[in-house]
Amino acid sequence: MKKKLSYQNNDGLNVNRLLLNYGMKNENPADHVKFYDKNLPNKVFKLEKSQVSYLVPEQFEELNIRIFTKDHKKINLFKFMSL
Repeated sequence: MKKKLSYQNNDGLNVNRLLLNYGMKNENPADHVKFYDKNLPNKVFKLEKSQVSYLVPEQFEELNIRIFTKDHKKINLFKFMSL
């Protein structure tokens, strides 16, 4: 899921806020999946973190803020602020 919010003022400053997630904010969607054993079809269980692939991320939501301007003085100011 992607949520985008932009702001632009009269000075040519454009602030872009981009929120990315898997549709459940900062929750792991796999935590809501039910697993079954073929030998015990009526018993539901969850996988432990150690049983899940190491490729699954630790964070499930990311916020990016991007600032755009054509004014070179402001570009240098924002470069300084991001240090």
